[in-house]
Amino acid sequence: MQFGCRVELENLDSFDRLDKYSAVPIELALPYQKDRFLKERHKIPELISYIDKNNIRINSIHATQGKLTDDDFLVWGADALKLSKEYSGVTVVIHPGRFYEKKSEISRNKAQKIALENIRKLCEIYVPRLAMETFGGDRYLFSPDEIMEYKLPMVLDIAHQDENKSLEIIQLYHQNIKVIHLSAIKGHKHHLPINDFCLMALDQMNDYGFSGTVTLEYLPEYHHRLVEDCLKLIKRYEI
Repeated sequence: MQFGCRVELENLDSFDRLDKYSAVPIELALPYQKDRFLKERHKIPELISYIDKNNIRINSIHATQGKLTDDDFLVWGADALKLSKEYSGVTVVIHPGRFYEKKSEISRNKAQKIALENIRKLCEIYVPRLAMETFGGDRYLFSPDEIMEYKLPMVLDIAHQDENKSLEIIQLYHQNIKVIHLSAIKGHKHHLPINDFCLMALDQMNDYGFSGTVTLEYLPEYHHRLVEDCLKLIKRYEI
């Protein structure tokens, strides 16, 4: 297993915040807002230069967040995949995207087919490195069960479904999990520092021979713990 922590860029020239995490590899999360990312995408070469100059280690990339059914997915998705090539083809994390069938002009099934075709087009050009993150509920275009049904590479976010569902996914689909987003849940709060259940889930994946990436993802008020907790995991699993 490879361990790191998630670091999000508010914009593509907020490079200096990456320095705080130089002790461990990171998941480089590109700007959350798609429109901002598309406006700033010309700055990607500057970002690459900064990362290389400061010896920042990248072990996954989180793409900006847009609809997989839109034509511009072929633009921002391609940008993330091209950036991945700079770092040995690390996995690119994508969200399934929200989908409200009652408000949509097309059915859920039709939207899924469009998204899958767009994913196929990108992977045909840039080699399959995309993996879809799990989100619970029917507000998203692909549920965890549908990710498994379509045999898509998965990013298992431990904080996005209840513990029993996470264990079920691990048992049924461990061979196709590429990245684990690791954090705890307490009540309605998600992305808390890791707890015993997180370690149990990791132990199970380790028993299955998981060799992918484990990314700590905490709420901002716990960011000061990311590096310390990551180093503890590295020591625990003797990486």
